[in-house]
Amino acid sequence: MRAVKYNVYDEVEDRPSNQDGVVSVTGGYQPSGEAERRLSEKCVKGVVAVLLLAAAVAVVAAIFTLHFQFKGTWYQDSAEVDIAVRKLNDTLMQFKDANDENSAKIDIVLRELKDSIRQLNDVNYGKFQDIEENLRHLKESKSKESMILESITNPPSSCNEINRRNGTDKNGIYKLQDAEGNVFHTYCDMSTAGGGWTLVASVHENNMKGRCTDGDRWSSEQGNNVNLNGDGFWENRAIHGSPASATSDDYKNYAYFTMNASDVMIWQVPNDTPMPRFESSSFLKYHTTSGFLKQYGGNFASLFTNHYSMKAKQYKPNADNGPAIPISWDRGNNEELLTMYPGSRVLEEVDAGYIQFRTINWEQSAYALCPGVKMKSGKKNPEHPCVGSTGYNPDGNYCGDFAARDFETAAAEWQLDERLISSVVMIFYR
Repeated sequence: MRAVKYNVYDEVEDRPSNQDGVVSVTGGYQPSGEAERRLSEKCVKGVVAVLLLAAAVAVVAAIFTLHFQFKGTWYQDSAEVDIAVRKLNDTLMQFKDANDENSAKIDIVLRELKDSIRQLNDVNYGKFQDIEENLRHLKESKSKESMILESITNPPSSCNEINRRNGTDKNGIYKLQDAEGNVFHTYCDMSTAGGGWTLVASVHENNMKGRCTDGDRWSSEQGNNVNLNGDGFWENRAIHGSPASATSDDYKNYAYFTMNASDVMIWQVPNDTPMPRFESSSFLKYHTTSGFLKQYGGNFASLFTNHYSMKAKQYKPNADNGPAIPISWDRGNNEELLTMYPGSRVLEEVDAGYIQFRTINWEQSAYALCPGVKMKSGKKNPEHPCVGSTGYNPDGNYCGDFAARDFETAAAEWQLDERLISSVVMIFYR
């Protein structure tokens, strides 16, 4: 189709020789009535064409404006985009119907508009898919930086809280803050039985021959004295040592007496084991599952202070023993533990598969913790399998943190395996 050239003066100059009209005295052309009518129609067509082109330019400009707006809001406003496209289609179709002469141009503009919208949608759809994927990953796993920030602004109170927040399975030293505001570091076991175990204490015997001397904090550093009831380390709020040295010295942190825990875990780890090898070097591991600690105040300090106090000469042998809690084994078993009790007399005294608290012997001395075993009914020699005491024994032969685990005066029938003597008892809460 030939493009129409809308120029009034060109039409006058190109008029045919028989066109009606006259020439003025000044040389200007004066059209007759018919010529004037045709000229008016052409002027109207020219104006319409100009308006159509102006409308097309405005539409293209609107598309560019929408393009930049869609970059930020396409995903949310996709329905509005569809409506806008339909309106543009309707408008352009009206222009097409009104002026067939420009239909080809309008068809071209229409195709270009549709292509632009389609390309815009495709590009943004891909971008928003990427954004959605990144947001999904962000929700599923917090970044290291956000975890650090959260720990600074809202420090966890236990290893179990860290485990719930971050789902980590990495054992090691972590920073905690208890309910009283005390900030401290301790070792967390994040891998055993679901993880979240907080190391609160370790019982370490630094010298089996040093009966109730320096280092015997879990019994007495003040000698064998019936009137002192030991140093009170099982009940009091004293702290000692560092988590990294928990296999080389006694250890006790704030969580021992401030945490409100449900269960207990015990590890037996060789003396002087470096912190990174605590877990892998432990040869006995077991934990309770009943939530028993809740009924005793949530920690050992409450259990010994308010329920089963550590005092000498006040309780009946065996009859006043504290609770024996069944255990679930994580490393080792009942049979393996009993092989570490080679003395036949000790085997007669205990049943494996428990943790027992505050047992009383013949001499009415109290022993705090029996790891992995309970005393059989009527048996009254807990100084051999149990640890921690009130720091009293009539003859002084088994006063100390590990009491009579190495008892020698009656040959080997009361002794324990060297592995149990030369290792530390690590205590965890959860």
